[in-house]
Amino acid sequence: MLLAAMVSASALRAQGTTNTWTDFFSSNTRVNGNLAPVGTVIEAFDPQGVLCGRFVVHTAGNYGFMHVYGDDPYEAGDQGASQGDTIRFKIDGVLATPSVAPIWVNGSPGGIFEVDLTTVAGTAAKYIVTSGRGTVAAGDTTITRAQLVDANNNPVSTSGKVVTWSKTGTGGTFSSPTSTTDANGLATAVFTTHTVAGTVHTVTGTDAGGLTGTSGNITTVVGGVAKYNVGASRNNAVAGDTVMVTAQLVDANNNPVGVTGKVVTWTKSGTGGSFGSATSTTDANGVATVVFTTSTVAGTVHTVTGTDVGGLTGTSGNIATVSGAAAKYVVARGRGAVAAGDTTIIRAQLVDANDNPVSVAGKVVTWTKTGTGGSFGSPTSNTDANGLATVVFTTHTVVGTVHTVTGTDAGGLTGTSGNITTVSGAAAKYIVTGGRGRVAAGDTTIIRAQLVDANDNPVSVAGK
Repeated sequence: MLLAAMVSASALRAQGTTNTWTDFFSSNTRVNGNLAPVGTVIEAFDPQGVLCGRFVVHTAGNYGFMHVYGDDPYEAGDQGASQGDTIRFKIDGVLATPSVAPIWVNGSPGGIFEVDLTTVAGTAAKYIVTSGRGTVAAGDTTITRAQLVDANNNPVSTSGKVVTWSKTGTGGTFSSPTSTTDANGLATAVFTTHTVAGTVHTVTGTDAGGLTGTSGNITTVVGGVAKYNVGASRNNAVAGDTVMVTAQLVDANNNPVGVTGKVVTWTKSGTGGSFGSATSTTDANGVATVVFTTSTVAGTVHTVTGTDVGGLTGTSGNIATVSGAAAKYVVARGRGAVAAGDTTIIRAQLVDANDNPVSVAGKVVTWTKTGTGGSFGSPTSNTDANGLATVVFTTHTVVGTVHTVTGTDAGGLTGTSGNITTVSGAAAKYIVTGGRGRVAAGDTTIIRAQLVDANDNPVSVAGK
């Protein structure tokens, strides 16, 4: 108690202290019938209205010892109370009723008196609305309280008033749209803030009689780290091309969390593809980045996952590979070995640098060939909707001829087939020859019958 008095006296020096005082104290000081709560300010005034004592309640219902200082006869003006003055007390600015007459006695101290104080609030005038916290994690809850008070902010204990809640700021919800004041004139509600950090709310409570009050700002801030949001610079990438992958550390509501130094390990799905580095470290904004090279095959679907040593993780959306710009033709023959003089289908597929088909219609492909003989069904062909041009090629009639076929468009894109080698066709006949055209009567000559195909190419079949 004495320590409290010393603290109170020290606090009073700003308004002036003197070397005479009377001490007052109480253990049963009440506001609206309830023990004066911690933080209640009790002030003492002399009859001329000069503040000469002050105490802040730190135990409910108790104040003191509170020095109430006297006038200094050696100083000009009025510094405090004089012998026999009746002291007036205020509780939180409201005039209090003392249990006994508080008479000031000159001395150091002139006396120590127990004086219980009481105040009764005036007519309800408004609500004082407060929030449990001024800064709240985005998407988290806080308790809002609307205390019915009089014009001097003294609590008014009236139950049964229905308080309707409203708010400012995007998002945010109340656990109930209305609350009812309790016996102390207090209404409460749970308010859930917006999920986006940086949102500023205020909460207003209003009753049916129009009494109202608004809280101070409730500002949402980033919550604790919860995961990574992983994204790619493009969701459709040319096969074999690179994309930038970013992993942003976020809270449960996807608000960025700026934590540096977290080591993120990269993994991926889908055939092929590679990372510029196996790991990356978050910067001051909580962002880790890596270059990802996609598969060289169009139609591959990748996802990329980033995971740190604490197990926080996140996975990107699909990264699908597509064909790149047309770069050449892949020319294919129907067969590598073709009966001499027979036909084969030649196909020229427009492709990108990684041989992925490029679907461009209307390109005019001109055909050329190597090897003796051979002819095309048409000197040119047009690509269809799939970027494919076809032609019928008739090989040379001589076995052992080697052809290649080249397709070239007006833009200079080209491609050449593998070898097309002519072989004997099906046996069609015999070519019979004699050893000599003129033979002596009764002499001998060798007769040869060579099995051949329709183009007189020898057919090697034994046992006929």
